[in-house]
Formats: sequence, structure tokens, C-alpha cells
Amino acid sequence: MWPALSRLVFAAPKPSYSASSFPGELMWIPRPGYGYEHCRAGDCFPAALLYCPNARYCVLYFHSNGEDIGQCHNFGCGF
Repeated sequence: MWPALSRLVFAAPKPSYSASSFPGELMWIPRPGYGYEHCRAGDCFPAALLYCPNARYCVLYFHSNGEDIGQCHNFGCGF
């Protein structure tokens, strides 16, 4: 019951982006138990890798309830 309630209360927003919105930055991370070769839309988490040539570290930012990458992309670019 709790997972269903959690999905209802913390529903992920509909994506404001498409697979071609961020060329060279958008990638798909498979859920546990799935491999890259079989990764489909419902089996993977979208992520954006934002390149910064002067960066010393790599920061991976994601939100557990599926925050929309399209809405936080500008924040990530300015970070």
C-alpha cells in the first residue's frame, strides 16, 4: 500500500523535454536488474551530464521522485 500511496502523493511530473532536447547531455541509467542493452523508457532513470571544462569534480544530481530534468536544466548549467 505504501508504494502506491507514495506514487500518488509524490507523483513524478510529465517530462517537459524529449530524448533530443539536450544533445550530448541526456543519458539513461537502468533500474536495478536491467542492463543498458534492454533499457526502455519505464526501465531507466533519465539523467543529464553537464560538461564543464574547468571542473575539478563531477556532481551527479537527481531527485528520488523523478524531478523533471527540463525544469532543473538551467539550474544545473549555472551551478
